[in-house]
Amino acid sequence: MHGLELSELSGRRKDEATARVQELLTLIGVEGYGLSVKDLAEGMRMNPGNATRGLARASQREREDDTLHEQRLALAGRFARLKVSRAGSRT
Repeated sequence: MHGLELSELSGRRKDEATARVQELLTLIGVEGYGLSVKDLAEGMRMNPGNATRGLARASQREREDDTLHEQRLALAGRFARLKVSRAGSRT
């Protein structure tokens, strides 16, 4: 679940693995960081309606699939370890 470019996440055609990453990113952004679906959709160059449906799918899948839950925790942990620079800084 790594090595994807934004263009791959925002493209119209996605394989199942890419779609799952996109859904997980939406789930983590909304539930883990309190971001709005609209803002996430804009950032990932997605239609907000598609992002909302993806969020619902990811939430449902996570409740039913322990592996997806583990993937979400791993991806969220990677985000938590990232060093975020100050707004406006490009370091």
